[in-house]
Amino acid sequence: MLSHRRKYFPILAVIVCAGLALAGCTGGSSTGKPTATGSRTLKVGYYGDPSGGIDPDVFYDVEGASLMLAMYDTLLTYQPGTTTLAPNLASSWTESADGLTYTFKLRHGVKFHDGTAFNAEAVAVNFKRRAALKQAVSYMVDGVAKTETPDPYTFIAHLSERNNAFLDYMASMYGPKIVSPKALTLHASTDQAQKWLSSHEDGTGPFTLTSYNPGSAYKLTRFAGYWGKRPYFAHVDISVVADVSTAELQLRSGTLDLLTHGIANAELASLKSAGLHVSKFPAAIRQVVLLNQSKPPFNNKAVRQAAAAGILAASANAVPAAIGSFGSAAQSAYPRSLSAAGALAPLPKLQATRVPAGTKITFTYTSSEPALLQLAQYFQQALDKVGFRVVLKGDTVTQEFGYPSSPGAAPNATLSTFNPDAGHPDTWGRPVWDSAGGLNLFLFKDKKLDGLLDAGARAATPAEEKTAYGAAGELASQDAFIVPVDDADDSIVSSADLTGLTHVPAYIWMVSFAKLARG
Repeated sequence: MLSHRRKYFPILAVIVCAGLALAGCTGGSSTGKPTATGSRTLKVGYYGDPSGGIDPDVFYDVEGASLMLAMYDTLLTYQPGTTTLAPNLASSWTESADGLTYTFKLRHGVKFHDGTAFNAEAVAVNFKRRAALKQAVSYMVDGVAKTETPDPYTFIAHLSERNNAFLDYMASMYGPKIVSPKALTLHASTDQAQKWLSSHEDGTGPFTLTSYNPGSAYKLTRFAGYWGKRPYFAHVDISVVADVSTAELQLRSGTLDLLTHGIANAELASLKSAGLHVSKFPAAIRQVVLLNQSKPPFNNKAVRQAAAAGILAASANAVPAAIGSFGSAAQSAYPRSLSAAGALAPLPKLQATRVPAGTKITFTYTSSEPALLQLAQYFQQALDKVGFRVVLKGDTVTQEFGYPSSPGAAPNATLSTFNPDAGHPDTWGRPVWDSAGGLNLFLFKDKKLDGLLDAGARAATPAEEKTAYGAAGELASQDAFIVPVDDADDSIVSSADLTGLTHVPAYIWMVSFAKLARG
């Protein structure tokens, strides 16, 4: 079976704590003050530090992705607004007929921030390091049996078995990023430079890290030797503002130029009226309800299906109420950007049967997320109508990630927010549905479902791949251990003079600092 290392890292923490156009914040009527005309310093707000630091082979968060992709480059990327692969450090690539060998032709003239040259050997060193660290993101290279560097600008990866998601791993915001081998050697110590890279960097990206003060602020400076187009901004100042209300006030006053998430839907019209720019982009992020099959009543498939039917029916009203125009009720087992507008594994019409009256369940939601409470209240009413007696309870993210350690002691259901790791169906299905998936919080197991995911990853033709992933999504829906609620949008609020905003659906809460300008 293709492995996916269990992900007990707080990727979910950032999603649910700050929300995606969901988090509550206080209103304000102050008028936005524009940043000084032509200022070459971009001022960005984060709600917290990247958990675990900024080592690119450890980083597995959402807050901080824009920082990581400002300092580092991946081999591939995505065209804006799509899941279509595009060149990055690799100018071109080919795949062998059997899907086991990938050859990447690398860009010439690329420099690391320490001035050393980027080449194929650097890529090989970083693949080896990522695999050796055995961190959550290591799964993206676990299937690489060996690498070759036949010349300085050709990197070849040989897989132990076919994996149709491999190229998307190379484009993922968590995908392999290339660190200077000189820096890795210089700071190796006894931990392969983990301590040093948790607060320093040496990549090939458009910006260098000139200060990093967790809990306070980070500063990026434009890299004069960057291989791509010269960024407009000479500096990017990132402030850590833990309180959403404070961040909004700083945006209104001009202290900040940009917030990529976290503003409540109800506040967006007010911000727009204050002269700020509000952008909406489709994103591969959604709320889901997980049903705990390890104990009654959801150890009974029919009962799970009854609950799922009630939740899906209620979503039609719950999603507009909680999210407004920045999301829509789920149509597919896969997130919208991965499912061709619902064509891949459309959600079934499950039988809305009654369960024995008074069937008690504990239904948790992330306590730091007001919109999840609102959704949970809608679902409580819907489930009560078919016989359940629902007790709502707010849990912390730490508690949620503790569920897998003892599913029998965990709640009967939980409402959470998930996103795929990249723009491929496998990067949703494997972490969420697979028996060993890191977001399979109640450890649901279906060997047939695992096999379908593997069949999709190994399929020899696109038609076979689509069939396998479609069947996997349909089976996951029938198993009814996870109920998709919605497909949300990224809402980005920026100063009126900021231009160049682009977005990739699989890059959550992220814009490219290098593409932004004033004008």
